[in-house]
Amino acid sequence: MNPPVAQPVPSEAPASTISVPSQIHLVGGRKGGVGKTFLSRHLAEYLTQKQQQFSLVEADITIGDVGRVYGGFEGGKITDAVTISLSDDPRKYSEPDVIFQQAVEKQCVLVNLPAETNSALARWMHSVNLVQLCQDQNIDLYHWFVTDGCYASIRLLAESIEMLDGKLPHIVVRNEGRLNSKSFAYLEREPLYQKISGNPELKIDAAANLVCIRDFPVLGSEEQFYLDKHNLTYEAGVEAFMTERRWIEAQRVKTFAERATEVINQIFTLDLPAFHAKQLEASTANKLSTGAKRKSKEKGESVAIPPTPGAEPESPTFS
Repeated sequence: MNPPVAQPVPSEAPASTISVPSQIHLVGGRKGGVGKTFLSRHLAEYLTQKQQQFSLVEADITIGDVGRVYGGFEGGKITDAVTISLSDDPRKYSEPDVIFQQAVEKQCVLVNLPAETNSALARWMHSVNLVQLCQDQNIDLYHWFVTDGCYASIRLLAESIEMLDGKLPHIVVRNEGRLNSKSFAYLEREPLYQKISGNPELKIDAAANLVCIRDFPVLGSEEQFYLDKHNLTYEAGVEAFMTERRWIEAQRVKTFAERATEVINQIFTLDLPAFHAKQLEASTANKLSTGAKRKSKEKGESVAIPPTPGAEPESPTFS
């Protein structure tokens, strides 16, 4: 898989324009009320601001906020918004196929997942062997998992990390808007969470398919209510508040949008490239190890195989 790489843009295009390899971004959290629609909206806003053409697949048909606010834009913004159903109904098993089709045709696909549909999503992924299919077609596949930090959410995250044999890259987003304490520091003491995030002091490695863990900022309930009521993007919300001479509310939305954009930008420009570099290093080390073992077997010799980077050295065995 390849990280998003900015490409040269024509002189007449804005400097903020980006171009990325084909990607599928699944945004969910499995548990309702964690703020995954909130994140989906800002991802749509981020890609729109960067003038990245992408397709939006709205799978949360109960709420449909993302498709309603961001669907149907033109001029470098969303050109397609598709609504699908993730269901255990056999008649709807193939509806998610459009996710992959859009990735082939439109490069970038943002999927807003509904809560509590993991079985339907997993069944579809298994039925088409989605991870391998995306690798064959050079499509990057990511699962953005939004959590509020409660035990139920972390337990579901642990299950999600293991889904598809642990081959689905996960971007974990901790939503500060659902936080009832000063920080998420309490999670660092939880063994279940440590298996995901890792703990260097305890020599616990992070999950191999963990891209990163990032905290997402808070937007006030009053401002969010106003944006939802009027189906406004964050940029349009700032303008609307200023038109009504509500300067403080406008500044709150602007400040939130800037902080949220910074988080998303760090993921695209720092975390994803680092994750792919680590994967490449591990893949190279595995090939070298396999090649050395093969040569050793052919020669009937015993050779020392260098450990995989980051792995714990094996303890010597005495007889």
